[in-house]
Amino acid sequence: MSEPEPPLSGAPRYLAIAGGTVAISVLMGLSVLRASNGASVAAVFPTGGATWGSYLLTHYLATGRIVDEGSDSREFAVPAAGLDRLGFLAGTVMMVTAVPIGIYGMHADSVLFTAGATLVFLLGYYTTHYAGSRTIL
Repeated sequence: MSEPEPPLSGAPRYLAIAGGTVAISVLMGLSVLRASNGASVAAVFPTGGATWGSYLLTHYLATGRIVDEGSDSREFAVPAAGLDRLGFLAGTVMMVTAVPIGIYGMHADSVLFTAGATLVFLLGYYTTHYAGSRTIL
């Protein structure tokens, strides 16, 4: 089976991925903040669902498929050396750093910090994914 082509190419593709990443970040930041302030599951569900919808759309724009095909492999491989390893480690540090930023955002009741934490996490995820597979998502 051949790899699907993304529906957009060039600058429009990357702008759509960037826009999707911002949408995911803001929606997740709102969801986390609402939940931390005691909102019910029913009240948080719409923004949480929109977060996942934004991720799936962004994934489609980046890869041409909504979800990746499964793999029988459960191996975790860190790139051997060089820039790939550096990118993988930098992305991992970004993902880990996002957690305390998000916690502070909840404490400060700041959607800017909770959305920023999600953005840092996603950028770390994209960096790590690219270093390991040469694809953004």
